Amino acid sequence: MRFENSDKALITALANAEKAVLKAEGASADHFASVNEFRRVIDDYVTHLLTLEQFEPYKKDLDTLKLAAAELRGKASQNSVIAAYVIAAVSIIISVIALITS
Repeated sequence: MRFENSDKALITALANAEKAVLKAEGASADHFASVNEFRRVIDDYVTHLLTLEQFEPYKKDLDTLKLAAAELRGKASQNSVIAAYVIAAVSIIISVIALITS
């Protein structure tokens, strides 16, 4: 009887160990599948990156666009200054006219 119980316990333990191994193998396969998918995504990303040699011809165009944007910002602020001068001049003229007519 004692040996029968230990025999049943051993069979149960071996069956549970086999189930654990199968679960571990499944989890490992899922893990490696996701790792491989991640590698494919990274490889795809890297293949679409621009190398320095590919970027070099466009660098001059980019610098030109940056300069043009800076010039436009400067012109916009210059236009604001001119508008302020015009408003100030009109205000002075109106003030002088008001002083003369009063």
